[in-house]
Amino acid sequence: MTITRDTYSRLTALLVDDHAIQRQQLRWHLAQLGIDRIDQAGTAQEALNQITRRSYDLVLCDYNLDTNARGIVSNGQQLLEHIRTLGVMGPNTIFVMVSGNNNYKDIAATVEQKPDAYLVKPITTKALEERLQRLIERQMALSAITSRQRAGDHNGAVAAAGQVMAAHPEYTLPAMQMKGGSQLELAAFDDALVTFEQAIAISAKLDWAQYGKARALKGLRRTDDARLVLKELVARNSLYTSAYEMLAAMAEEEGNDAEAMAVLQRSIDELPSPRRSRALADAAYRAGDVTTARRHYETVMKATKGTFVARGSDVLMLAQSAVDLGDHKEALKLVQDNMKMLGQDAAMEGVAFSLQAQAYSATGDMASAKQAAASAKTRAFSPTTSLNTMLMAKGLLAVGDSSGLDVLKEVVKGDHENAKMLNFARKVLKDTGNEAQTDAIVDAVASTVRTTIEESQKLRRSGDFMQAKHMVDRALTEMPHNTGVLIEAAQVYLLALARQERKDSQMVGAVSGFLDKLEELLPGSDRVTAQRAYFRRVLSSAKP
Repeated sequence: MTITRDTYSRLTALLVDDHAIQRQQLRWHLAQLGIDRIDQAGTAQEALNQITRRSYDLVLCDYNLDTNARGIVSNGQQLLEHIRTLGVMGPNTIFVMVSGNNNYKDIAATVEQKPDAYLVKPITTKALEERLQRLIERQMALSAITSRQRAGDHNGAVAAAGQVMAAHPEYTLPAMQMKGGSQLELAAFDDALVTFEQAIAISAKLDWAQYGKARALKGLRRTDDARLVLKELVARNSLYTSAYEMLAAMAEEEGNDAEAMAVLQRSIDELPSPRRSRALADAAYRAGDVTTARRHYETVMKATKGTFVARGSDVLMLAQSAVDLGDHKEALKLVQDNMKMLGQDAAMEGVAFSLQAQAYSATGDMASAKQAAASAKTRAFSPTTSLNTMLMAKGLLAVGDSSGLDVLKEVVKGDHENAKMLNFARKVLKDTGNEAQTDAIVDAVASTVRTTIEESQKLRRSGDFMQAKHMVDRALTEMPHNTGVLIEAAQVYLLALARQERKDSQMVGAVSGFLDKLEELLPGSDRVTAQRAYFRRVLSSAKP
């Protein structure tokens, strides 16, 4: 492939550096190559805003970024990890880290979220051109795969990966990585396992291949094998954070909260970050270890206040932890001090008022508590299984507002299979003096949902798809956010569609809607991934 000046002229670039002179120098180097469509960002927050609004071909980011008024430094590695976690940067974007410290190469060689390249200052136009040429050639060679992945055509991406490996053997490994990723998306776990093992046969030190193998094994329900692969991965590369997160999730699924928290703590010890501290705080809170949760929420707040990764939910969870531990004045101060940020989102503002209602009620100031609860009720909230909705219910019940019971009932309807959430609902009822309502609000509702799903399963297994469809349609009217009902509805509709030579367009649209909602409610669920793969197969069998 020949990279010409015309190739460079078509590129869009973003320069991220807190020093204007450094940005101007980088801009000059890019201009020498023919790149003139260039935006600039002086802080990590500005960069995040730019990347969220526009797609760039190239991002040149300084490693050492801004220091805020509290002396907290944001660096380029944190920005890279954050934007990739959010999924706001395009798959074809080339991210190059610029550092004045040659030691950054040690970090770049081991962290999971690697930049595409790094350059050590001082930079010359020639050095920049040599690096960009190789990266653009790679991008062009893999574009047949990335374009299909971006369009959601994972079958096409798998086929394209085979073609790329044949035409460009020098890009075999990145093509295999993308192929394995698409096979996981298709729930073709056996095929994905083969792909990742082929990559490992080329080089056993490929962290992404080991992690992909673990994901495939988990999809095949070979949990013990997946756990062994992950443990070997973090033993070799202690900075591969996704491996810790997967190990922790598996431990929580098995009810081993202590193991989940220990794994997350190790990830923090190896590579501290607000995101990892937040994950541990959330796990501790779900497990009922409020003291540990509060300590780590405090760590997150201290590290993120005034930075681009600050979240209102951290304030809310820290305040709730303070309420639970009896530190009501601290909870009120936290909410009041951060009300400007919380007020930017109606749901968060509602939870903030709910927390105030809990705190005022505990201190005996019922007039203020009722006023806060009334304000909470005017704010929007979603009847999902989020902790925020639980906190809303708790605030209402704290002032004797029985509508909090209806909120809890909706939460249970949202996910009757979530044992931790059901236990939290029981705790809310106990803490607010409503323990006598546990059977009616939690146990009976969960039992009703289970019975509905079981009856639908019996009907579809007997081949009575239309009756099963009527049953799940009624259930969805009552509980549109329940993941179990949505999964059953998708299964009923899929089996009915599979029997049709010409597919009913309304049913196709309904299944697509079910799966979209499930992917939002259950990100990364193997069951949902498998249903999506079956949906594609059903549609591909349709007669024109």
